[in-house]
Amino acid sequence: MKKLSICLFGRNDNYTPDFLYRITTTINFIAHSLSKIGCLNACEVVVADWKSECPLHQVMDLSENAQLITRFFHFEPTDISKNGIPACSLINFAFDKSNSEYVAFCGADTIIPSSTFRAIFDVLDEKSLISEPSNKYFNCGRYKIPSSFVNTQPDISSWERYLRMRSWQLEKSPAYGGFLYGGAGLLMFHKNLISEIGGLDKKLDYGWGWNDIELTLRFMFKNEWYDLHSCGALVYDMEHEPTGGRVDAIKVKPDHKIPKAYTSNDAQWATIDNNYQVYKSSKKCSNEVLSSDETRKRSIAVVSNSEIQAVERFKFELSSTNYKGISTSNAETKASALIATLFKDDRLSCLIDVDSLSGFSGLFASSLYKDTELYVLEEWNIVDDITGPHNLSAILYSSLIKHRGYLRVINSKTSQAWKDVKVSVDTQWSANLIICRKTDSFINLFNDFLNTLNPNGYILYINETEAEIDKCIEHVRKNSTLDYKVNKANGLLLISNPCDGIIEFTDSKNTLSLPTLPEQSNYSMVVNLINRLESYSSEDKFILYGVGTISKLVLPILKGKIVACIDKKLSFEGVKVFEGIKVITAEEIKDYPNTSVLITPINHIEEILSELSDHSDNLVRLHF
Repeated sequence: MKKLSICLFGRNDNYTPDFLYRITTTINFIAHSLSKIGCLNACEVVVADWKSECPLHQVMDLSENAQLITRFFHFEPTDISKNGIPACSLINFAFDKSNSEYVAFCGADTIIPSSTFRAIFDVLDEKSLISEPSNKYFNCGRYKIPSSFVNTQPDISSWERYLRMRSWQLEKSPAYGGFLYGGAGLLMFHKNLISEIGGLDKKLDYGWGWNDIELTLRFMFKNEWYDLHSCGALVYDMEHEPTGGRVDAIKVKPDHKIPKAYTSNDAQWATIDNNYQVYKSSKKCSNEVLSSDETRKRSIAVVSNSEIQAVERFKFELSSTNYKGISTSNAETKASALIATLFKDDRLSCLIDVDSLSGFSGLFASSLYKDTELYVLEEWNIVDDITGPHNLSAILYSSLIKHRGYLRVINSKTSQAWKDVKVSVDTQWSANLIICRKTDSFINLFNDFLNTLNPNGYILYINETEAEIDKCIEHVRKNSTLDYKVNKANGLLLISNPCDGIIEFTDSKNTLSLPTLPEQSNYSMVVNLINRLESYSSEDKFILYGVGTISKLVLPILKGKIVACIDKKLSFEGVKVFEGIKVITAEEIKDYPNTSVLITPINHIEEILSELSDHSDNLVRLHF
């Protein structure tokens, strides 16, 4: 007899577009976790398959270990559109058919790591602080895995790495006392106990919810409950929004029945009046299903004008921050658009951004793929309140980018930074995008880049100087015997697997302009400012204080109305005219009567107002 049975139920239909992926991953991860701690023989998985036309056991890519521990009970196919799946009856059936001392059930989209099984077995073997586990009712809170990650359908090794790097950030479902508001990720009890209590209440069969709450209320008549989280057990729930053929049945809420007795149902609590067959998995998968790194053929990367414009809009918003790596290079803009195109249908799981202060494409990629594992290799020589790794981190986690992934910053010369990273990461570490901007970095680290690159990954070198790109290409051809595709286009050098196509840019002559004002006005942060500027009359005259971010918006709208500008940096550099406008000092404001001073800087505003108030009574602050 096994120590523990984990019971699942489901059906091979279109309930969520990826149900097969979810249940397959759940079982494969269970087997992988058990194997890691040497407990594969201590556990089984029991799957109740409710009338699938094409049975689950025939279509699931289970690993060899998962096949060893999984049994399928398949009921004869029939139409279920009227009622859906009798969830309580199916779980009760699985409880009864389990071959173990203890039984548990969870959703078919649950990740259970090896540390959790180790904690569970300690409890069941009475090696924890909980005595007499056979007379206890156990539940376990769950942490939510964002659907944005789940939808990329990661392999097992990617799941492990995600939990290792990100689990500390995940949100836990609210755990009210005894989970009397639902939200448990796993329920567990001795098999004799669930037989005595009569299983889940079959009157709650159809619909979704309440059956676990009702069961908990009945256990509370006689049994203590414990949250396994207190013993070190953690489970993770794959978030999703129900869609597909069974959504109407799922949305139905059963009656909120409050039990008044310990048992429910009758002596036939685990009986289903339908024919069924018992199967093992019949779709063979020879490997561990740990990784999906095999090289695959990909089509030509065609970067359209829409991707370029999306980058320009991002760059415009980024310019309102104090980030120092906003490159005006066309190549950096096109590199960002290329990244969006290359990973349109793939998951950008790990990005290495080398010489990051020379550009912004790493930030743009992080804004698109918020779970990306990000490594930044840069050398900060001067750090102040608005310059340094802390500022980079703040911008990454700001509302503009909303990066939620793992971030590691190495502040050193590039070659040394790479060595520091390589000696400390695990052997499974690989990147599917490496960005580099300096020729020395590319040449010195190219072979290291290749050794770190995922077979489906890319190395992207950004430099508008064609001679520098040619120098890198020459180095590649002389120093590597590996087979790969080398693409050169528009200040970019892209290296990828040999099956890939080539880069193409459409409408390239029109792709590099800044967003038009109507496009900018779509941003809530600027629309009010635009309206305000456009409300000034043609007779109004202004002196512009500061030629930073906001001035880029002000100058086109107030063209002809700006008679002078004040900017300390321009004055220090000896600039006399900026954009056709005379550069003056604050003391010269008196020479321009009947003018308003438009103040555009965001920081140090109190000092600026104090300085200008001695020279003008008409100060107007412009801000988003």
